[in-house]
Amino acid sequence: MIRFLLLILLVGCGLSSPQPSSYLTHDEFKPYQAMFEANAKDHNQETYFIPINFKKETDSFQKGVTETVYKEKSNIIGVCKSVKYTSGVVRGLEILIDPIWWKSANEYKKRAVIDHELAHCVYNRSHNDEVVAGKPISVMNSFVLADYENFYNEYQIELHEGNKVEIKNSLEVNQ
Repeated sequence: MIRFLLLILLVGCGLSSPQPSSYLTHDEFKPYQAMFEANAKDHNQETYFIPINFKKETDSFQKGVTETVYKEKSNIIGVCKSVKYTSGVVRGLEILIDPIWWKSANEYKKRAVIDHELAHCVYNRSHNDEVVAGKPISVMNSFVLADYENFYNEYQIELHEGNKVEIKNSLEVNQ
């Protein structure tokens, strides 16, 4: 009887669930996650841990109710995805990034993608495809920002504070 009870305790309740790629962030993404957290702190924002990993062949990049996607041209390159128990109850979030795109992206495109996906997961931000002078005014644009490097500080203010004044002014001056 005691062995039977111990077995039940060791096995647990038996909830089966899809596992996130990892409960840890892949080493490749750690510096970008640390930059996001440091910038958030500089802007008096609270963050929490979201694992970031490369998409595997078996992972879906299909957009759904609980997923947001980030694109370059028409290719989906990142997703903030809910991980659910088989019952449908959300057990957490994770970010998946296309490994083929990542290998060819420059430093600022990588920053833009990680910042964008973390803003979906951490701040619950939606896409904002508004433009000024033909350029996106938000990190939350549906497509990768080509000018992230040139307006990095202004985009950080918009990202963490939601204040678009700095980025709008800079884009208008530099058109």
